Amino acid sequence: MGSMTPLQLCQLGMERLSGAVSLWEDAIMRLSYLDDQPYLAIPDPDTAALQHRLERLLDMGYKMQDNYERQCERHADHFALETALSAFTEANMALRERQRSLDGDSGSDQDSFVSATDMANLSDLENHRELFHYLPLYEAGLMELKYGNITCRTLRTEMTQCLSDTEFLAKLHCLRLASDELFRDDTTRDWFIEMGRTIIGDLLKQCDKDPEDFYLNYDKTIEFIKDPVNSWKIEDELKGRGVKLMTYYDIVLDFIMMDAFDDLEGPPSTVTAVVQNRWLSNGFKETALSTAIWSVLKAKRRMLKFSDGFIGHLYSISEHVSPLLAWGFLGPESELKTSCYVFKDLVLGYIQDLFSFDKARYTTVEDLAADILSIAKQTSEVAAEQLSS
Repeated sequence: MGSMTPLQLCQLGMERLSGAVSLWEDAIMRLSYLDDQPYLAIPDPDTAALQHRLERLLDMGYKMQDNYERQCERHADHFALETALSAFTEANMALRERQRSLDGDSGSDQDSFVSATDMANLSDLENHRELFHYLPLYEAGLMELKYGNITCRTLRTEMTQCLSDTEFLAKLHCLRLASDELFRDDTTRDWFIEMGRTIIGDLLKQCDKDPEDFYLNYDKTIEFIKDPVNSWKIEDELKGRGVKLMTYYDIVLDFIMMDAFDDLEGPPSTVTAVVQNRWLSNGFKETALSTAIWSVLKAKRRMLKFSDGFIGHLYSISEHVSPLLAWGFLGPESELKTSCYVFKDLVLGYIQDLFSFDKARYTTVEDLAADILSIAKQTSEVAAEQLSS
C-alpha cells in the first residue's frame, strides 16, 4: 500500500467498507434462521439486541458509503480538471463541446479521468484509433477516453462481450449519447416502459405467479419517475450509490439489470446453505428463500435516505420479482429455472447486441439511436414468443 496514491487508498477504503456492509447484511439474514427454522415472530432478547446492533452498523455503513463516494468524486474532479486542461488542444476542446452538447452534461464528466482510467486497461487505445477511424462516433468516444472524459461505476467488459476495456468505455460513451437522443421522443420512451412491464409480467405469468402486485408497483414507480418534482431526489439517491450519469445505460441496464444478475451469481452464504440443504423440502426451501430476501429488503428499506424515493420504489418491485428469480436460478431443475434463464439470456443478449459492431452502427448518434430501438424491438418480439403465456 506504500506506493498507492491518496485517491487509490480512498477507493480501496470504499471497497473494504462495501465488503463489511455485505457481511453485516449477511449477518442480519442469518438471524432469520435459527436451527433451520423460519424467522421468529418474537425473537429472544439476545437476538433482538444483536439485530439492533447490526441495523445500527448498517445504517452507519450506508451513510459512510454515501459520504465517502461524494468525497472521492470531489477529489477526482480536482485532479481530472488539472490534467485535462494541460493536455487539450483547441481542436479537441471543440470536439468535447460538441459531444457534451449532445450528452446534455455541463461538466460532471470530469470525475471520469480517475474513476475510469484508473480501473481500465487502456493499452490498446491508440490501436483502436488507427483501426476504427472509419467509425466517426466510435472514434469520438476514443478521443473522449484518451482525455479522461468517460466515467463508469463498474467495468462491464466481460458481460458486454467487448474485447477490451478500451472498447467497452468508448462504446459506453456512444451509447449514452445515442440513448439520450432516442429518449427525447416521448412515444419511444413510453414504448420502452411498456416493454419492461410486459416482459417481466409475462415471466411471472409463465411461472404461475399473479403479476397484479408487480404491475401496481411498477406503475407507481414510473409515475414517480415521470414527476419532475422528484428528479433531484432520484439523482441524489443514485449518485449516492455510485451511478455516475443519469442515462438509460447507467440506471436501467447497469444499476438495475446487471447488478441483479451479479447478485444472483454470488448469493449470500445463508441463501446457499438453505438451498443446498438436502434434508429440507423444496417447498420449505422456496419459502425460506423468500423470507430471507424480504428480511434483507426490509432492513435495507429502514436505512434509506428517502423512504418514498426511487430506491424504495425499486424495493417494492423487488419484493415481488426477486424471490421468484432467486428460486428460479438457485433452486432445482424445473420449468421455472428454464424460464428464468430464458429471461436472463434475453436481457444479456440485448445488452451484448448494443455493444456489438455487427449489430449496432457506431457511425453517428442518429444511426446508433435507431439501432438501439431496432434491437429492443427484436428482443421484445423474441420475448413475446418465449415468455408469453
